[in-house]
Amino acid sequence: MRKDVLTLLFAPLLLVSCSCAHKNPSEEAPQASAPTPAHAPANSGATAATSASGDAAPTGSRAKPDQALRLTLLDESSHQPVYHAGLNLAGSSTLQWTDQQGQYVWGRGGIAATGAINIHCTATRAETGRKLKSIPYAMKGPLTEVSATIDSSVCVEPPEKATTGESTGTFYRYYGHGLFVPCAGLPADASFYGNEKSAWVNFSTGASDEFAKLRDAASIAENSDQPMHVQWTGTLTGPGAYGERGVLSYKIDVAEVRAVSSDFPDDCPVRKPD
Repeated sequence: MRKDVLTLLFAPLLLVSCSCAHKNPSEEAPQASAPTPAHAPANSGATAATSASGDAAPTGSRAKPDQALRLTLLDESSHQPVYHAGLNLAGSSTLQWTDQQGQYVWGRGGIAATGAINIHCTATRAETGRKLKSIPYAMKGPLTEVSATIDSSVCVEPPEKATTGESTGTFYRYYGHGLFVPCAGLPADASFYGNEKSAWVNFSTGASDEFAKLRDAASIAENSDQPMHVQWTGTLTGPGAYGERGVLSYKIDVAEVRAVSSDFPDDCPVRKPD
């Protein structure tokens, strides 16, 4: 699960909405309108011959309706096509992937006449991996060809692991679950899939009851969107694709809640989830 590419209730974590094939249905709670994940597919079944982008050009002039842009991506060592590398046009709100020939075609106009293509690592557990480079382009004639190479060896996905213990940090109520930003931050490998800060929160039944009691004792309204300082015990798992539409790199399954407060200590200030 994809660094590259997501609006939350509190910060612009997510950019576009999509249907994500890698989410865990048990972690999804459709109480609110869908977020807009930064690394979500627009047309996962597209091929180089037939795919098209409906993106509006972010700024400046647009390509003509009969113009197309084709990227060919090869591995710099083997010179073989790179399949399923994540792609997005700079300023665009959608994500595409290279096909088995290492290609993708943007067509039917609407895209910027000049710009850049962002290239991300391939990944299997989320939509795409970290961003590797940007390749400039300028539309010329009916078909503009752009070629690029990447070092696929840097795209090895970090191993997924689970760690149980006590943690403290900032909690935001979100989608019937929550977002948690640990004081110490998430493990560095969270950046492989593009979200380096927040984890999706799942409460056990007991932990949910404990949280409600401690929240009420702290005079925080049940539906409050304010950040809360929390201390709890749980299992942190990742990196992968978790939460609403699978756009978070980590999740935490909370087993016991120790403290909930609207006050934040100096050594663990409020942290935003973006």
